[in-house]
Amino acid sequence: MNIRNDRGIIKWLLIGLCAIFLIVALVLPLVYVIVTALRDGWNEYVTAISDTYAVKSILLTLKVVVITVVVNTIFGLYAAWLITKFTFRGKKIISTLIDLPLTISPIIAGLIFVLTFGRQSFLYPYLEKLGIQIFSQITLPHIRWALLYGIVLCSARAMGEFGAVSVLSGHLRGLTNTMPLYIELLYQAFDFTGAFAMSSILVIMAVIILILRNILEHRGNKEGGI
Repeated sequence: MNIRNDRGIIKWLLIGLCAIFLIVALVLPLVYVIVTALRDGWNEYVTAISDTYAVKSILLTLKVVVITVVVNTIFGLYAAWLITKFTFRGKKIISTLIDLPLTISPIIAGLIFVLTFGRQSFLYPYLEKLGIQIFSQITLPHIRWALLYGIVLCSARAMGEFGAVSVLSGHLRGLTNTMPLYIELLYQAFDFTGAFAMSSILVIMAVIILILRNILEHRGNKEGGI
């Protein structure tokens, strides 16, 4: 009986510690963002998010998300199919190169793109007709929930990216500033209402993506696709 009680105490202690950590590290900062954004009133909030540069940064962020998701989806499907379906020399090297961006700073990744992107391109080998049919009719339907789940996570990452975008963009206001860069610009200009108002929009977009992720994860687990 004492062992059960000890386990129960430990369980609730761990739950309490996790809850405290989440409240301090996640909930309180989010609440602070919303409260600060609305500190000067609703009219100031609407003015801040409807500013011309603010709207342009939102539209540019959405555009970047769409382009990033499309490129990563195409490459991800191609790379996953290549690695899982074929055996060839250099397979481990390709797997390592795919994981490499996860281990380096986004700023370094941005510098790499500045130095290399646009000059060199890869021509993908064409797929035989049978291979395309197998992929589209068997493989793709089987991984559809995992694919959608990955698309949602990719969208979240692209939407909040700062380091690499900061290096690549040139900080042209109204032209190349995404939402994170525009928020930094407002904050450095001591426009705290505008900075937190835009941050709240970014938070809302992140919450929407989180809800979509949970829905897709639930559907995928239900059908055995994730």
